[in-house]
Amino acid sequence: MKNSKGFSLIELIIVIAILAILSTGAVAGLSKIRYANTKKCANELNTLIEKGRMQAMSKAGTWYLYVYKTSDGVYYKITKETTTPTDGNLLAGNSISIKFQKDGASSEETLTAGSNPIKLKFSKNTGGLLEESVTGGAAYYKYIKVIGSSTYKIELNKLTGKHFLSKG
Repeated sequence: MKNSKGFSLIELIIVIAILAILSTGAVAGLSKIRYANTKKCANELNTLIEKGRMQAMSKAGTWYLYVYKTSDGVYYKITKETTTPTDGNLLAGNSISIKFQKDGASSEETLTAGSNPIKLKFSKNTGGLLEESVTGGAAYYKYIKVIGSSTYKIELNKLTGKHFLSKG
């Protein structure tokens, strides 16, 4: 027999099959990571709203939760400041989009870099949401959506400050 120095057809087919299985697993894994990041961001925002409520009810003064976007991503800060902070904590990267709708508005808005932030103002007595002055009057936020590879919606109750996270 001659000493062959190449691959047989069967060896080549087996290698291609193994690569196909591994690449399918990698694609599925990446989509789960993106899904998890969207879900993580929505859960964290939901927790921050509750933290803002509790802060307002337990400490003196008026407390705000700011959610704002820069070119680097989406940031948040719970503070007594009445102006948009510039030293918040990173909530999500640029792959996450935040949309919201104000009470009485006919359509939802998208949070963009340089735009007005989402500014939730909490009542000391009830933890409910207070009207916040915005361009053209005052408004409550009806809901906030976190959009990535999936969508999560946080519905806000203005009277009690309770909020409900749901998928979609």
